[in-house]
Amino acid sequence: MKGKVIAITTPKAINDTLTIQQVVVEWFKEVKDKSYSRKTAFELKKTDKFDSMKSLNGVGLGDTVTVKYNEPESREYNGQWYTKCEAWGVFKEGASSGKSASNDDDGDSLPF
Repeated sequence: MKGKVIAITTPKAINDTLTIQQVVVEWFKEVKDKSYSRKTAFELKKTDKFDSMKSLNGVGLGDTVTVKYNEPESREYNGQWYTKCEAWGVFKEGASSGKSASNDDDGDSLPF
């Protein structure tokens, strides 16, 4: 998915081995000659085995980025449903990251 960064949260340590951070991206959906603004919050993680948060290095508010992400997942807790969208990479457009920054928004690609 390609869009503009509108928010980046402060990293939050969940426990000794897990830290999470969110990046919010505004993107536009075209429907019948109209463009509708959409916003999606993506969660990035840092564990002892994987660090998707490092892809935010050099990314700032207002930057155009391509986000590589897993399919959204929902879980039920006490009768309420919660959905998260986990990203494994945020790549600034025009920056050399060593990885492709294509506009592949199927979300099915995995980092390994």
